[in-house]
Amino acid sequence: MKTQIAFLIAFAFLLGSMGCGKEQSKDEAGTGQSAAVVNDSTTADKSQERLSPPDTSILQIDDWNLKISYSAPSVRGRKIWGDLVPYEKVWRTGANEATVFYSSKTLIIEGDTLPAGRYSFFTIPGENEWTLIFNKEWNQWGAYEYDEEKDALRVKTTPEKADTMNEVLRFELLEGDSSTAVMHFYWEKLHLAVPLREAE
Repeated sequence: MKTQIAFLIAFAFLLGSMGCGKEQSKDEAGTGQSAAVVNDSTTADKSQERLSPPDTSILQIDDWNLKISYSAPSVRGRKIWGDLVPYEKVWRTGANEATVFYSSKTLIIEGDTLPAGRYSFFTIPGENEWTLIFNKEWNQWGAYEYDEEKDALRVKTTPEKADTMNEVLRFELLEGDSSTAVMHFYWEKLHLAVPLREAE
């Protein structure tokens, strides 16, 4: 008799355990709530560990404000020019979202006029000459939806060899002489210096 009772108790316990297991599976498959929480946490962690973190350079000269926002990739032993960054193709000039350039005043750049405002900043690198592009569609990811018809300004500039190796891409906005500034770009062993003059 005792053996039969013990058997019934064990059998009842086994059935109960199987029922709980089915409920747990049903909840995960039916609502996905637990899985969603885990995925959200993982996504948040990854977003904080960008290989190309965001950076900004800001310059104020009296009531003239300049700002450039970008994501800064590193060389990490790779060949950059003509390889990772191809020649003669539109480049976001950074990583992730398109680089964004802002000026509170109308500028003269390489003899041409750029109205005050916010622009995505692209380049077309070349071995001996680069094209700088200021595009009206400032809020975009990379250059995947770049539209040449929305260019506000295109100008040419000549790259220089940087004095030192620059592992991390960076922009610097520095004050120049009377009502001028210079936008510097450094990455690997390359340097661009772009004069910016406040329009009269």
